[in-house]
Amino acid sequence: MWSIVHILVTILLCIACIGIVLWIFRPNSKELYDKYKMIPIKDEDDKK
Repeated sequence: MWSIVHILVTILLCIACIGIVLWIFRPNSKELYDKYKMIPIKDEDDKK
Protein backbone atom coordinates (compact mmCIF):
# COMPACT_ATOMS: atom_id res chain seq x y z
CA MET A 1 0.00 0.00 0.00
CA TRP A 2 2.70 2.50 0.96
CA SER A 3 4.67 1.75 -2.18
CA ILE A 4 1.71 2.90 -4.29
CA VAL A 5 1.53 6.15 -2.29
CA HIS A 6 5.25 6.72 -2.77
CA ILE A 7 4.96 6.12 -6.51
CA LEU A 8 2.01 8.54 -6.80
CA VAL A 9 3.79 11.23 -4.80
CA THR A 10 6.90 10.84 -6.95
CA ILE A 11 4.86 11.13 -10.15
CA LEU A 12 3.01 14.20 -8.87
CA LEU A 13 6.25 15.91 -7.85
CA CYS A 14 7.80 15.18 -11.25
CA ILE A 15 4.76 16.62 -13.01
CA ALA A 16 4.90 19.69 -10.76
CA CYS A 17 8.60 20.25 -11.53
CA ILE A 18 8.04 19.90 -15.26
CA GLY A 19 5.10 22.30 -15.02
CA ILE A 20 7.19 24.89 -13.18
CA VAL A 21 9.98 24.67 -15.74
CA LEU A 22 7.52 25.03 -18.61
CA TRP A 23 5.85 27.99 -16.90
CA ILE A 24 9.19 29.76 -16.36
CA PHE A 25 10.38 29.23 -19.92
CA ARG A 26 7.11 30.05 -21.67
CA PRO A 27 7.59 32.16 -24.81
CA ASN A 28 6.03 35.43 -23.60
CA SER A 29 7.86 35.60 -20.26
CA LYS A 30 11.08 37.16 -21.58
CA GLU A 31 9.74 40.73 -21.36
CA LEU A 32 8.56 40.17 -17.80
CA TYR A 33 11.92 38.80 -16.68
CA ASP A 34 13.73 41.64 -18.46
CA LYS A 35 11.73 44.08 -16.32
CA TYR A 36 12.41 42.07 -13.16
CA LYS A 37 16.17 41.98 -13.73
CA MET A 38 16.25 45.80 -13.84
CA ILE A 39 14.65 46.23 -10.39
CA PRO A 40 17.93 46.45 -8.42
CA ILE A 41 19.33 49.01 -10.86
CA LYS A 42 16.15 51.12 -10.69
CA ASP A 43 16.23 51.06 -6.89
CA GLU A 44 19.80 52.36 -6.87
CA ASP A 45 18.95 55.14 -9.33
CA ASP A 46 15.93 56.22 -7.30
CA LYS A 47 17.96 56.60 -4.09
CA LYS A 48 20.42 59.10 -5.61
